[in-house]
Amino acid sequence: MATAQGPVTGQRTAGGGTSFLGVPYAASPVGRLRWQPPRPAPSRAGVLAATRAGHACPQPDLANTSEDCLVLNIYVPPGARADASHLPVLVWLYGGGFLTGQGTDVDGARLAEQGRLIVVAPNYRLGALGFLSLSRMTESTAGPGPGDFGLLDQQAALRWVRANIVGFGGDPARVTLSGQSAGGASVCANLVSPSAEGLFQRAVAQSGCAQRLRTRAESDAQGATLAAAVGCAQPATQLECLRGTPADQLVAAANTRRSRLSWEPAVGGTTLPTPILAGLARLTRRVPVLVGTNRDEGGVFVVPSYDSTSKPLSEAGYQAALTAQFGAAATTVATAYAAGPGVSPGLALARAIGDSRFSCRGLSAADLLARAVPTYAYEFVDTDAPGRLSATAPFPLGAYHGAEIQYVFPRADSALTGEHAALSETMIRYWAAFAADGDPNTAGAASWPTYVSGSGRFQSLDPAGIRTTTSFAADHHCDFWKQVA
Repeated sequence: MATAQGPVTGQRTAGGGTSFLGVPYAASPVGRLRWQPPRPAPSRAGVLAATRAGHACPQPDLANTSEDCLVLNIYVPPGARADASHLPVLVWLYGGGFLTGQGTDVDGARLAEQGRLIVVAPNYRLGALGFLSLSRMTESTAGPGPGDFGLLDQQAALRWVRANIVGFGGDPARVTLSGQSAGGASVCANLVSPSAEGLFQRAVAQSGCAQRLRTRAESDAQGATLAAAVGCAQPATQLECLRGTPADQLVAAANTRRSRLSWEPAVGGTTLPTPILAGLARLTRRVPVLVGTNRDEGGVFVVPSYDSTSKPLSEAGYQAALTAQFGAAATTVATAYAAGPGVSPGLALARAIGDSRFSCRGLSAADLLARAVPTYAYEFVDTDAPGRLSATAPFPLGAYHGAEIQYVFPRADSALTGEHAALSETMIRYWAAFAADGDPNTAGAASWPTYVSGSGRFQSLDPAGIRTTTSFAADHHCDFWKQVA
């Protein structure tokens, strides 16, 4: 396949499609390019054999990472023809709290084959390397990006797709930006980012659209804390000192248990001028959005951090956890989410976290989006979804945070069978139809009505039967969270 940087070759997938792995979309952000907006990838001499995934970006608890990580993976279905097929394109942004993740977290081959579309999964910079800002790092001297370099990486990947995807059989005028958790927050951040305008025509935000992000002042303070931790406290030489610090040392300093820092994007610059919800309230782009959450988002944030089969959460521990999570509102939350018969302290905490962080924020996002663009809202409710934490959870995890990803991106060794596999097939049909024309409705699947602001009408993605429900706000105590927030 031809690209602006030179030709690439891929490899056949098990289903007869083709994958292209580790294709550079931007220059390596090292040396003086660390904490700079991404630069175009250099031209290559000869053909790139894109048969092996590139490095993941530096992050905690993962070996063999590298700052030379701005690559993407492309999955093309069988029969796609360069410059002729004009297939819809879905670009996937991974989650991981802006601290962890990589494009290979999903295998896009089966979605590409079953949905008859092209899947692109880029890496973007993470943690301090992706979202550092300092008070001396101004846009007038450093250009756009302080606190938001990872978002600019995502936009650079989208520009690469626009310029090159036709060579893989894709349609640059039908690009869907999608993601889950931090990836979902990234989708909605790009939806309101001035510098992302025109880079995608549809959006899918799974479990994260309305995430609260840092202010630039908070970002600068975290940057100063990190600089001091690695011996770069002098303001005049701070940035150069940090650029000379090894990446693994920066990652370690930013992620100690004692001083773990939050590195989500910063609000207040030209890349992201306003908080996501404020931007959605003033949205003028005609970009259809598919947005939703899972019924039981909070469990994976409780297990094993607070509660496990080997160390159950006590009532006293529950009160301390509520204070850690909700501060001055802890007493009020404890009344609304009381532990008792049939509801362990861990389960009560999981419900409070899931409802406050994800479900009700997702409802707010859907209500705002529906005022401006065609919006399709869902709740994933497969309470028996396979999951690796289930064995250590002292309560049922249910439709946990991230459970739906394996349904949209089933792997060759997928554990989904029976009605779960059937739900996966239907979800792929919905997602593919939405990528094709901005409407998930497709023949043979339950009708999915457009969301109306304030209606609470969500598509319930349930293996027992997909249907439209109106109980979402009540199920997740969203009136309560409006008062507490």
